[in-house]
Amino acid sequence: MNQRFLKIIYILWYNIKVVRDALGESERTAMENIYVKMKDRCEEDRPYEKCVKYGTAVLTDAELLAILLRTGTREKDVLTLSRELLNGPRARQGLSSILHYSMDELTGIKGIGQVKAVQILALKELVDRIWKSSISNGRTEFSNTEICASYYTQELRHLEKEEVKIAYLDNRYRLITDCVMTRGTSDMSLVSVRDILESALKCHAECILMLHNHPYGSELPSDADHNVTKLVQEGCKAIGIRLLDHIIIGEHSYYSFRERGFLD
Repeated sequence: MNQRFLKIIYILWYNIKVVRDALGESERTAMENIYVKMKDRCEEDRPYEKCVKYGTAVLTDAELLAILLRTGTREKDVLTLSRELLNGPRARQGLSSILHYSMDELTGIKGIGQVKAVQILALKELVDRIWKSSISNGRTEFSNTEICASYYTQELRHLEKEEVKIAYLDNRYRLITDCVMTRGTSDMSLVSVRDILESALKCHAECILMLHNHPYGSELPSDADHNVTKLVQEGCKAIGIRLLDHIIIGEHSYYSFRERGFLD
């Protein structure tokens, strides 16, 4: 009786195993059919060939990104990978989301190694430099607030953390140099007026431009922003240079202390 019972159990186990393996094979086959390799797509659906034939203007954002990335993985082709990237970090979506990735976030995506991550970060830097070049037209002269804000908007508005930047100018409002004074803190009281003024003296600046961004928030200034502006202005007057403006860069606009009448 025991042997007969064990035989029935074995037959049941074997049949279940066969069915389970068959189902597993079907699932694997279905998954393989979902991801069609780029070389197996028709020419009209391959981004590179489509670009050569019709030009870049007809390509979608994902197709343009796919050309830069070149390859995907065994599980997802390069177009699928591109669409995943365009979903963006921290709920950001669309083409501009590419500008918000960090190295760690990029390499955390399956299919994005260090090489692809560096390519994407280099693309971001090129966008920033092209933007600045188009604004300055070869000459970086900050003659009015709109030019000042436009020059730094692309660089600052996509940052995930607050950053304070100082631009040092000569007597014709031409850029001598710029530098980041603080990064990663929202406490404007940590800005060192002494460091700002020392750097101004070292590069023989006649005036300075102060900028910082408000990530995810309004460009309107806080009480701390007003206090720091006043301290920097008083320090500049003490050593005979001018605080040209303090500009806050928001997501879609900017705030100028000079335009609002807080600076001469």
